Amino acid sequence: MRMDTVEPLPFSVEVEAQEERTVFRLAGELDMATAPQLEEALQTGEHENASEIVFDLRGLSFLDSMGLSALLRANRAGRDGHRKVSFVRGGDVVTKVMQLTKMDDRLDWIDPPEEREEAV
Repeated sequence: MRMDTVEPLPFSVEVEAQEERTVFRLAGELDMATAPQLEEALQTGEHENASEIVFDLRGLSFLDSMGLSALLRANRAGRDGHRKVSFVRGGDVVTKVMQLTKMDDRLDWIDPPEEREEAV
């Protein structure tokens, strides 16, 4: 019996600066090796004028404890007194990590930004 292995998706961060919102779309595996890339993207300053920061987790295929720590640091850093920080739920793997660690209760969850705008 042949077992095909699936290559992990490389981690990427797409930053979309909208009027008063910056969306960080995360894809691939957010883990110990790639967490610094998220932190680097946050330090680029592309979100400095945003009153809202959204982390879209739908593209993540894997999340470990270091990736979760990076998201929590991003959550704290974004809440500097004048910004709202929200998260769009990811797939089953990411959701399970959030539930097991009780982070799903501590973070602010929203519908995807595109869907929220269409509903308005």
